[in-house]
Amino acid sequence: MSSFARFIRPTIGAWALLLLIMAAPAPSLAQQINPTASSVNERQLLQEMDRIQGRVSIPDQRSSVLIQPAGREWREFRNVVLRWIGGVAVLGMLAVLVIFYLTRGMIRLESGRSGRTIVRFNTFERFVHWMTATCFVILAISGLNITFGRPLLLPLIGFDAFSDWSQWAKFAHNYLSFPFTIGVVLIFLMWIGGNIPNKVDLEWIKRGGGLIGHDHPPARRFNAGKRGSTGLL
Repeated sequence: MSSFARFIRPTIGAWALLLLIMAAPAPSLAQQINPTASSVNERQLLQEMDRIQGRVSIPDQRSSVLIQPAGREWREFRNVVLRWIGGVAVLGMLAVLVIFYLTRGMIRLESGRSGRTIVRFNTFERFVHWMTATCFVILAISGLNITFGRPLLLPLIGFDAFSDWSQWAKFAHNYLSFPFTIGVVLIFLMWIGGNIPNKVDLEWIKRGGGLIGHDHPPARRFNAGKRGSTGLL
């Protein structure tokens, strides 16, 4: 009996020591798993998004990246740089127009209207022109809303009104692009012959299209300014 006791006591002691060793790291491990630690910090995760890549079975391998770095760069450009560029361009052009009007004033006909009219464009040409121009104005307004609506218009009219307006503007921007494109193609085909540059355009450009000086610059059916706007479209 005494020999059995001498055998069992070291065994029990060894098992007790082993259990203590296994249980000792538990509190330390619990302290290491901290939900607010830097390893699980949301900001750090967002910074590491472009490096977190999984596996996909579809052909587009870019889908394996949760958030594309190029998308974040474009969002930063659109929300910051593009708004500054667009704002300076729009306000700068308005300032130029106001300065010109204050310095030059309204340009009137030298001898007034003669009462005679000349048909320069037929009904179909006028229809295509006004269809394209109307679509262009609506696309421009809805495009400005996409870029400047949230920081400028939302605080003025509120969330509900801005949501309704933006929804209709989005529909208009999506669907009016089709007649606008058709109109641009028709204008190009109808007036390509009259939009070929010629020597008269140089004199028109020198006089600034009539903005510089007081005489009427020479031009044919389409002047250089009209050709330039058609080319930009």
